[in-house]
Amino acid sequence: LVKRSSIKKRKSHEAFHFINRFIISLAVSSSLEQAFEDATLEVKGDEKEVVTSVSHLSIIERLEYLDLYFEEDIYRLFVSIVKLYQEQGGNLLDIASPLLDEAALNEEKKNAIETHKKKSIIQFSSMWFLSSLILCFLRYGLSSFYEMLSESLPYLLTTIAYFVIAIISFCAYAKSYCEGKFIVKKEAKV
Repeated sequence: LVKRSSIKKRKSHEAFHFINRFIISLAVSSSLEQAFEDATLEVKGDEKEVVTSVSHLSIIERLEYLDLYFEEDIYRLFVSIVKLYQEQGGNLLDIASPLLDEAALNEEKKNAIETHKKKSIIQFSSMWFLSSLILCFLRYGLSSFYEMLSESLPYLLTTIAYFVIAIISFCAYAKSYCEGKFIVKKEAKV
């Protein structure tokens, strides 16, 4: 779950940077080949392997194939804008400006969610640390009463319930953390 989440996050950042570099280079050079070369200049890892494996295809086919790698809706829109520019021409920056704005907004939103996630993991961890500290206090701080407590059915049931709730909450939190289902409230601008 965590690995899949980190791969998705990495690919999303890679798509954002690829789109920006490609559009800027295409606007400057007016060459699809040069734009693709500039956009893939600093790629590494899995992205580099994919780019290398499609080097025999045309630029548009490469861009379409990279959609399978990035798996981002904004990337599909980018490919359609590049096709439109290739077929009809025009000022690329005017055509792609809404896309670049939306991509930047998405990247900003994802960064805000990551910041929120980091804060929430600290809160979640500290809450469970403190509750575990209380449990340890019962065990070691009240060691003279522990034998009597360990034979008490309510204490045993409460302890079992504590660990069951802990496991369920860790699993639920991990799922929520990895899928990014955190709500970030927008602050009102005056």
